[in-house]
Amino acid sequence: MKYVLNFPTTVIRVQLLERRMTEHNNEFDVAQTVRTTDPGAVSAEVNRIFLKLYPESRTESLDKASSDATAMYRGDFAGFHACDTSYHDIQHVLDVSLAMARLIDGYERTRVGVERIDEQLFKLGVVTALFHDIGYLRKVDDKPVPNGAAFTLIHVSRGAEFLRQ
Repeated sequence: MKYVLNFPTTVIRVQLLERRMTEHNNEFDVAQTVRTTDPGAVSAEVNRIFLKLYPESRTESLDKASSDATAMYRGDFAGFHACDTSYHDIQHVLDVSLAMARLIDGYERTRVGVERIDEQLFKLGVVTALFHDIGYLRKVDDKPVPNGAAFTLIHVSRGAEFLRQ
């Protein structure tokens, strides 16, 4: 049982917040504004942040990276099985990617007397976030394992190898 101050407005606010958290459950970012189970919604928000920082830039490479990562995690990318790890899934990757874009945005808006993060470094940060756990995905030609969690100790090097190729 939860205890709150017995002021009508406080009780109502707590009830509304609890209902909102229950309704959204785990499908939204920490700000409860972007559905991190929707690759299109996350991509749109990352692009919005990117274009706000770099208005003369283009988002095609970010869009391609997001599309490829989504296809890989869903099993729609040649040579890879769909993600079968419960935490290192597409939602986690999208959440981390959105967080990366927001961290860069915050840095850029508050920096004083320090080096600027240019558009290429922003793209590198987001692409790295999108593919940071790609090593958990099983390749079609991998030796049989129960699921991608079997690659925990080597998932970083597997992911780096994928990005190199």
